[in-house]
Amino acid sequence: MSLDRIDRRILTVLQDNNRLTNVELAEQIGLSPPACLKRVKQLRESGVIIGDVSLVNPELSGNKMTMLVSVEMERDRKDIYAQFQNSINRAPEVIECYQTTGSYDFVLIVCVRDIQAYEAFL
Repeated sequence: MSLDRIDRRILTVLQDNNRLTNVELAEQIGLSPPACLKRVKQLRESGVIIGDVSLVNPELSGNKMTMLVSVEMERDRKDIYAQFQNSINRAPEVIECYQTTGSYDFVLIVCVRDIQAYEAFL
């Protein structure tokens, strides 16, 4: 799907607040509500919008520490990478995982309540 200026504006507004009603979104974009609804539906159906999330305040959820963790793999093998990624997907402490190039293979964003929880995670 090719995105035009209006589609990009819709995506920008929804990334800031996806709880807007269609009427509110249409007003911000400058479209009629039916045209706006049609575009949002098309963005979802084409896979441009893949989900809606809620951002959680880490301090209120008990996770007061956010760590950036660099991971260097011992070997460059697909099966080891897959096993690592599966274990990371099951770890509730990991909120994001990026495969990188350069000195490290992955960068993780890890949220924990304290240093003891981080050490237990490691």
